[in-house]
Amino acid sequence: MNLKDLYYFYDLSNLQSFTDVARKHEVSQPSISYAIKRLEKEFHCQLIMHDPSHRTFKLTPQGDILLRHIKKVLPELLLLLTTLFV
Repeated sequence: MNLKDLYYFYDLSNLQSFTDVARKHEVSQPSISYAIKRLEKEFHCQLIMHDPSHRTFKLTPQGDILLRHIKKVLPELLLLLTTLFV
């Protein structure tokens, strides 16, 4: 699992825009799409439900569960990384 993928997913849930997340992280928009697909493959479930007619999406119930855990885990990982590399 790629830690960046979790950050992309977290930012996507907040920004609600693949393009905005790509800009924030200075990557291409397809990079964000591939990151979400990698997470879905890793967790064996769909995380995002697309509405192509309105070009929007919402998190699936599994996506909501992942987001709740990411909100707890990412700050701890950031603290760990900053502590290790001081």
